[in-house]
Amino acid sequence: MKTHHEKGVNVEQTYTNVSNWFIENDDFKPYLEPGVKYYDKLPIKHERYPVNQDPTDPHFDILIPIERKGTSKMSEST
Repeated sequence: MKTHHEKGVNVEQTYTNVSNWFIENDDFKPYLEPGVKYYDKLPIKHERYPVNQDPTDPHFDILIPIERKGTSKMSEST
């Protein structure tokens, strides 16, 4: 999944919106690496910052690997 954090928006709100998307779209879940124990609702995420971003009020892309529920080959207990 790819989304964008806008300049001037609270980063926590952006990630709350992403978490809410998973609740609203029950067919998908964040990808989890097999055999790894996670403590975060969104354990794998990448933030891609443009060169010209303002470090005091950044804007950036958020990339989160996802998978359709029921298609994973790993154990659901992970």
